[in-house]
Parts: sequence; structure tokens; C-alpha cells
Amino acid sequence: MVKLTFEKLHKVSGSTLFSLLVRLAYFNNWYVDHNPESLALGEERQNSYKSIMGDISLLDIVVQHTRWNRSFLESNYKSDFSITILRDPVDTFESVFHYVDMQKFYNVSSFQEFIRRLEFANVTDSLSTGPYGRAYGRNQHSWSLGLNKEYYENKTAVSQLISKMESNFDLVLITEYFDESIALLRTLLGGPIPHYLFQNENERLEETKYSLSKKDRTTLQNWLKTDMMVYKHFLKKFLSKVSPEIQKLAQQLRKLNKQLENYCQMKKKRKMKNFVNNFEKKHIILRNNDRSNLYCSHYGTPTKEMIRAAVKNFEEVKRLFSKG
Repeated sequence: MVKLTFEKLHKVSGSTLFSLLVRLAYFNNWYVDHNPESLALGEERQNSYKSIMGDISLLDIVVQHTRWNRSFLESNYKSDFSITILRDPVDTFESVFHYVDMQKFYNVSSFQEFIRRLEFANVTDSLSTGPYGRAYGRNQHSWSLGLNKEYYENKTAVSQLISKMESNFDLVLITEYFDESIALLRTLLGGPIPHYLFQNENERLEETKYSLSKKDRTTLQNWLKTDMMVYKHFLKKFLSKVSPEIQKLAQQLRKLNKQLENYCQMKKKRKMKNFVNNFEKKHIILRNNDRSNLYCSHYGTPTKEMIRAAVKNFEEVKRLFSKG
């Protein structure tokens, strides 16, 4: 039995990792709530969490999907491991900008206009806030991990944030190396390799992504320098852990994920995704699959639907992957 906390940041492949963790919970009979809205400890829910869930200490996986609150977790839940995942801050911001329609927040007509404004004018450090304590904008990784915006230009404060993260998290994963990240996660949690398979969730259509020039990227890196400092530190540390053994396991995961996609006849199709209060509204990729197959029905479906579907029959899993 393992006790795990996961700080789920925004637009870092967190939904894919979250779904994988929930599948691990089912595979291992870990105790996890079936309602992702209460499982993800939004800021507004933390004080009333016990009245929603009962004793939080009974859970094997706790996911915090808002600002990291170590003191709350330590006073209510003792975990064996804590993890989070980071993504290149420039790509994170580009994704967030389009995913939550931040043109309105920054009063611009396009992402290109926003970048030009960065070059010639000051842009607010304030974050765009949404339901359940969500916040998006400049240096949102650092803010979500506990750094207030008045310290964005303070290198000492950023270094202290990094040190705090070093002590708080047993593993900081990297989106750009997702297969290697999952391979490292397996070394932490153990278990059969097939339990760590995944398909991407909340993936945007290619035509909705803004193509950044080298100049654009440099402009954004300078504006997001606090997040860049945090990201570069943990990227370097992460890469030092990617041994030949981890690379081999990551390659094996890529092969098995491709088998999974072919076996389950997964197909990509367009979907307009709408969230509460129309705060988020954007075309994403939805993977359809063979829902008549119990194993396949657990993949390629919306997160909430997947969480409610406990899979107990693993004989098909063994047959599928017995040949490697």
C-alpha cells in the first residue's frame, strides 16, 4: 500500500498523469474517491474536505489541483511520496492562453498581438482566476507552487522556492519527457509495466497551436523568467536521473502504448470541450475506442467517466502483453 500526493498544475499533461494514477489505484486496490471534483482539492474545498470525503487519511492518492498547500496536507494526510510535473513555461503559457481564451483578460485580439505588447509595454503580473481557485498567467507554475507575484523578480525568493520544492517533492516529472517520466514513476511506485500505459488527454488540435519564432520564444522566456529558472533547475535534475535503463523502459512504454492504440482501435476525432461557466472552451482531441472491450473502455474516455469505471478483469491485459 502506498500513500501518494500529486500537485496537478495546469496545462502540463496533468490530466494524462492523473488518469494513469487513478488506473494504478484500481489495479492495486488503492483507496481513491470516484468523484474527481472532490479528489482534486480546490482551494475553496480544503476547509470542508472532511465533510465531503470523511477522513482524508484513508485515501491512498490525494490530488491537489490548485495552489500547493503543504501545511494543509501535512495536518490532514501523511504521504509516502509527493510528485508534480513541470512543462516548458513558454509552451505552458501558449497553451493556457488559447485554452482559456486569455485574449479577453489581456485585452488583445491575438497571441501575436500579446507578444508584440510584451516587447513595447508593461503587461500585468495579475493572474486570470477561474472556478475552484484556478489561476492562469505569468509565472503560473511558481505561483501555484507558493511564490507570490511580488517576489517574481527576487532571485533569492525563487531559489528558496526551488529549495522548498526539493524538500516537498520526491519526484518532479517533465512533460517534454513524458515517457521517461512515467518510467521514473514506476521505479518509485513499482508494479507491472502494462499498468503504466496511457493515452494523452485534453490534447489540442495542431491547427490551434501558435507557431513560435525564435524571437517570440525569447521574448516569452524573458517575461516568464521566474518559471524558467524553476523549470531549468528541475529539468537538469530530471535528466541526470534518466539512465540507460530508464531510456530502455521509456522505449518499451512507447511500443506498448502503440500496441494499446492499435488493439483498442483508438481514433482521434474533434470535440468542442465546454467547462463550467464557459470559462474554458476550445477544440481538443477525443480518442474513441472499442467500448465493447472492458479493458479498452478504460482508455480514451473523458477523465470523469474513466474514474467511475473500475476495471477488475486483468486476464485480457495479460493476454495482450504476454508476447511483449
